[in-house]
Amino acid sequence: MGSEGHRSGARQGRENSNEKSIIDWRQFNTGEDMKFKVIIEASEDSGYTVYVPSLPGCISEGETVEEAMANIREAIELFLEPVEDDFELDENAIVEELVV
Repeated sequence: MGSEGHRSGARQGRENSNEKSIIDWRQFNTGEDMKFKVIIEASEDSGYTVYVPSLPGCISEGETVEEAMANIREAIELFLEPVEDDFELDENAIVEELVV
């Protein structure tokens, strides 16, 4: 599968989410890499499907495990990337930073 497939999965999961997140997780980067558990499954036709249980809708695939892992890495980055529409806030909204 080309690079477009995993992008749509990452975006689609965010659009269908009940909650919209306006947090850009990269702003909390403390110099340590974020770690995510991913599930890799052999596809019925060929190749591998990989998804991130902690990021609903973040899914990708590849012809090899290595390609699937590279694709899911990009899908995670896109999933966590803020979307401009997420920042359309009511003028009375309060924005706070939260470190977990």
